[in-house]
Amino acid sequence: MPPESRDVHLPSRGWGQVQLVGKRQRVRRVPVNRHAREALANYLANREDDHPALFLNRNGGRFSERGVALLVNRYLRRMGVTDRSGPHLLRRIVATHSLRARPNLRALQELLGHACITTTQHYIHPEAEDLRHQVAQLPANRFRH
Repeated sequence: MPPESRDVHLPSRGWGQVQLVGKRQRVRRVPVNRHAREALANYLANREDDHPALFLNRNGGRFSERGVALLVNRYLRRMGVTDRSGPHLLRRIVATHSLRARPNLRALQELLGHACITTTQHYIHPEAEDLRHQVAQLPANRFRH
């Protein structure tokens, strides 16, 4: 039995959706764009096992939280990132870029799976250097009366 159809929704066009069970057994629905949808559809079409998990570790079992962290850290090191925070670093990057592109805190809360909006609000505090850069870009005469 491949991943259950209620967990993976990959329409032939547009965005898809993957349902994940995360920390504390919290269910998250993650949108997947066209490129990810096509890659997942190809992956599922070529799988030869009947395991219900979407991704499997090298032993053919379900990935553990630690296994995902090790895998993410390995790929980050290949890209030159030595920070060992792995999946958390990627979450922060996605959250920061999402807020900059479209500042919708409620949508970000849902994407990250936060139960409380105050947890998500930690992502909206701009870094001091970023704030300095933004202020430096303002025209000097704009504030003169």
